[in-house]
Amino acid sequence: MHFWGATSYNGIPPLLKAPERCNSEHYIQLLQTAGIQSLLNLGLKFVDDNAPIHRAKIVGDWKQKNGIAAVPWPAHSPDLNPIENVSVYIELQLKKMDVYGKFGGGNYGHLEHDTE
Repeated sequence: MHFWGATSYNGIPPLLKAPERCNSEHYIQLLQTAGIQSLLNLGLKFVDDNAPIHRAKIVGDWKQKNGIAAVPWPAHSPDLNPIENVSVYIELQLKKMDVYGKFGGGNYGHLEHDTE
């Protein structure tokens, strides 16, 4: 399963289920469903990474048309992205619950954190 999420100082909006193979059109739909324009009207800053679907021309055109200015993001810097920490936390919780084993396996061998 794939999810789109956001974080802010004032809380975390609900996670949205994303397609397994998300493309730029799906990404725009997720932003619309999340009500990103409403969130930005509250003074929040929009940050996304340099994933190809985030930088696609159609997405850039949509952001410009809707007045969404993303904070510039350096390439290859997931350690600066707070959502990466949320992803690791969720994976660790799923590992504790043995969700991967119950639903057909999964690869979480890259996790080095203690889950106790």
